[in-house]
Amino acid sequence: MKSQLIFFNPGKVYRGKTLKDISDSYYKMAFTGFDKLIKFDPEYDLDTPDFYKEVWEKDGKPIMLTFFGGEPVLGIGNIINKFPASSYLLNPVLGGNSEVYYPDMDIMEVPNSSETKDAVDKIIQYYQKWGWECYSFDGKISTNKRVSILDKDGNPMKMIDPGHLENLAIEVAGYNPKGLCFPAA
Repeated sequence: MKSQLIFFNPGKVYRGKTLKDISDSYYKMAFTGFDKLIKFDPEYDLDTPDFYKEVWEKDGKPIMLTFFGGEPVLGIGNIINKFPASSYLLNPVLGGNSEVYYPDMDIMEVPNSSETKDAVDKIIQYYQKWGWECYSFDGKISTNKRVSILDKDGNPMKMIDPGHLENLAIEVAGYNPKGLCFPAA
């Protein structure tokens, strides 16, 4: 089945804010609020990613890719609809502390079908409510643009190659591959 990628770019939302305000706001949006919006299968481990690795640098800061593949979504908001989703979260590490989260770009991959359209619209509305720019890519990702990894349970799975993901983010969502979306100290 063809998938849809939704790119969530913070743009200029965090410009002029302190690093603490940025981290607090992003955590509230990306974790506290997002986890209330999306209902996952309770058996799914939301705390352990399938992949976590530094993929590039921006402004001399490492950008970490956290990947959750095949997340079993049960519903979004008041929409009850089961489908798998994958999340690619790009976050800079500042001051060597990977436990404090700062935004760079969030990307979701969902099946491209009429059944997921309303659910995707809800997610886009959520990010837009926080001032983020949202972009969609409905193109096919060829198998040679995916890499094999082992998921958190040791099972083989595929994810989009980080280099290809970066190129798509630049092309589709105006991703800045050199600078952070906020000035980092």
